[in-house]
Amino acid sequence: MPIYRHLIYALTAGCLGIGSLAMPALAQSGQVNWGPWQIRWEVADNAGIGLRDVRFDNRTLLYRANIPVIRVKYDGDRCGPYADRITWSNLTTENSCHNNQKICQRTFTFAGREWLEISGRAFIGSYDIVQAWFFTRDGEMQPRLFSRGLQCNVDHGHHAYWQLDFDMDGSPNDQTFLHLPSFPNTGFGPGWFRYPNEFDSRRNPAERPTWFVRDAQTLFGAFIQPSSDDGPHDGFSSINAAIRRYHGNEAGPWQFGASGELGYSNGENVISQDNVLWYVGHLWHRASEGPDHYHAVGPIIRVHQP
Repeated sequence: MPIYRHLIYALTAGCLGIGSLAMPALAQSGQVNWGPWQIRWEVADNAGIGLRDVRFDNRTLLYRANIPVIRVKYDGDRCGPYADRITWSNLTTENSCHNNQKICQRTFTFAGREWLEISGRAFIGSYDIVQAWFFTRDGEMQPRLFSRGLQCNVDHGHHAYWQLDFDMDGSPNDQTFLHLPSFPNTGFGPGWFRYPNEFDSRRNPAERPTWFVRDAQTLFGAFIQPSSDDGPHDGFSSINAAIRRYHGNEAGPWQFGASGELGYSNGENVISQDNVLWYVGHLWHRASEGPDHYHAVGPIIRVHQP
């Protein structure tokens, strides 16, 4: 079964992991060292469970990663729209660790691989939301969002915005590419295109897009792909990825409300700069499915060491 079903089973049946990682009671930040991973997590800026200073095999991978907003749109605007944010105050201790902590840290074995989970469960209005980060020892990372509940008995979409500030081997020299099978060879291999400037991408997951972020000098990088759960964009949330030049004043809380799309686009050069990849997952919920079924969304990230 997919990895997310293991988490949902743990929510309802108790922790089945092979071990849990100790942490102080009700901490709002913490450090995890597990196998090749060194990770600092935090709950800050109304941006969910964020990560800081993520390293793999002692190489810098991410300066910061979080989820500043989940925009929700109901058909016909019967409810909302909403700009949901996961905060320390709406996180609960009722999570998959069952250990009276707001942040669940545990390891488990699934499909023959060992996984680390850092997750939390929040209640926002009628929604039961789980945000999780999953890691494997061989360099896979899965940011995931799970949601169930109905604010109105109407079809709707949850649009989750992940801010992924990759700093491969340090902050300068970022390059970001998009691969589509239909693209010609533009000098980086068949199907690969390098972004020269800030850009909003509108690629349906059915097109099998792959983004690749790397350091221009060391070539250390990561592939980012939609999961099988990610749906297409729509007129309310019209992108599924975006490249932005890093600016500190753009790294804080979500500034665009429930109806606003991602901004910060000034057409700046992003070749060999300090850049941020935004990934937008589109989670569609049909009212006929009822309020109790968890839906999931999020990308798959794989570390690439040349």
